[in-house]
Amino acid sequence: MRAAACAAGEISGTCSTPPITATDGIAAGYNHLCAITSQLASCIAGNAWGQLGIGSLNGQLVSTPVKAPPPLYTQISTGDSHTCGLTPEGDAFCWGKNGSGQVGNGTSGYGERAPVKVIP
Repeated sequence: MRAAACAAGEISGTCSTPPITATDGIAAGYNHLCAITSQLASCIAGNAWGQLGIGSLNGQLVSTPVKAPPPLYTQISTGDSHTCGLTPEGDAFCWGKNGSGQVGNGTSGYGERAPVKVIP
């Protein structure tokens, strides 16, 4: 299965920016979109809380790789302003808004700009 998504406000197939193409998974949050292609995660759009996982709070108009570690993901899921991914080894990593402990690392606060390991 092959799915594509354009930047906010654009219609699939008429994108002015390169689309995200996902073969392994795609998930949409409140104002961001993340996908997995060949176990590599990338995200696009709003990033006020770090939900793109790129190490900054800058929004992106093109699909941008999530910072490592970890380098590979088999699944991805989004909340309103946070994102989580599952590695091939079964470890969960999350990033983004963390005001209520959404990223699962035992803390709460503004947010995580890059993936952090979830504490089981």
